[in-house]
Amino acid sequence: MLESYSVVNFRSLAEESFDFGTLNIFLGPNNCGKSSLMRAISFLPRIVNDQEPVRKTVFLDLMDGNGWDQVPGRHADSREVSMRYVLNAEGWKTSPLVYSFAFHAGEREGIPDSFRITEESLEYSRPTSPYKEPFCFFRRIRPETGRFSISEEGIKRFPELTVRHDESIFRQDRQLLADQTFRGEVYPIFSDGLTKAKEALGIFRSYSSTELRLDLLRFSAKPEDEDRFLLANASNFVRVLQAVSKQTPGYLKDFSVACASFIKSLSGFRFEDAQDGTTRLSCILEGRPFDLAELSDGSRKLMIHLFLLTAPLKTDALALDEPELNIHPAWLSALAREILRHSAPSRQIFLSTHSPDLLDGFTEAFRRHPDRVRLFVFDKNRDSGRFMHLLPERLDVFFEEGWELGDLYRVGEPVLGGWPW
Repeated sequence: MLESYSVVNFRSLAEESFDFGTLNIFLGPNNCGKSSLMRAISFLPRIVNDQEPVRKTVFLDLMDGNGWDQVPGRHADSREVSMRYVLNAEGWKTSPLVYSFAFHAGEREGIPDSFRITEESLEYSRPTSPYKEPFCFFRRIRPETGRFSISEEGIKRFPELTVRHDESIFRQDRQLLADQTFRGEVYPIFSDGLTKAKEALGIFRSYSSTELRLDLLRFSAKPEDEDRFLLANASNFVRVLQAVSKQTPGYLKDFSVACASFIKSLSGFRFEDAQDGTTRLSCILEGRPFDLAELSDGSRKLMIHLFLLTAPLKTDALALDEPELNIHPAWLSALAREILRHSAPSRQIFLSTHSPDLLDGFTEAFRRHPDRVRLFVFDKNRDSGRFMHLLPERLDVFFEEGWELGDLYRVGEPVLGGWPW
């Protein structure tokens, strides 16, 4: 679980710090940094997840995906970017882990050589026996030099090794294993830190409603090896749904029931296998099969989000950027309840939204469980950090009069950020 996070100088984010719950909701106008924040949070999950394909290095791929010359943004006086993650896992008896990461973002003329990682470390947040200071697994002391920990009877040594400046140390263990010192003395401790970071973060998936490729859902699909999770554009939705249905008998019926609670005429789904090895998914509406392409964009996006929430896939953290797009307002409060139902210590959810109707569905949980449901509101008048953690007591006078979060957002209540002009 990601307990807290801070970022300096990334895209439109000048300096922000957050302490997270199990459901974290971000409010603010367009261009305030909500999507940038979702991108920034996913840096470490991308770094430690060795299942996704890499084109150059993970670091350079992240720079490319975020726009080389847009990292940091136009506001920045410096080309230095830094991030700090505090990680914990259920049942841990040790201290939380702290991962710090900083890099220099060069100019467009210097792509990619002028982009380099300058600082990186992984350590416990407090001392653990037998050490008097927090144990540090590794620390990058220069762009191309890393210092690693070796423990002998409670005494630490710190050999220095050469590392790449264009990739996280987490992703260099295979190359470092060629070094005898690293292989024989460092790796057992280093790999323990890497394992703990992966355990704390788990499987982190991020989806933006604007990036869903609904046009690709209309094509028949062939199964592929990497279809264990839904791609960021959801183009493999049919394949993944079929794979999950085969692995978990009864899930397709459960998914149908979840969809039918919104789409009243829906009674089920049917897979049709063609001779060329492709599969087509049909929805049964009013007793007749309909191809996915015949459904509205809103219906298809709703199905995708319900699948992300209900599928028996191990997803420890889920980021949803504006899931309300194209979805009928009457469905959004119910979608909020589904989001609440599937957020827990074992699954952390990050959500950005502009929807009053979606917000209405979070009102009671926000009032009753402020440690679990946290609301972060953009405030352009703050001196440091534009996103403020809003506590429910700030709105108690409204709640007691029967107002809901969405009502206050609709009328531009300043505590919720007001209007964007």
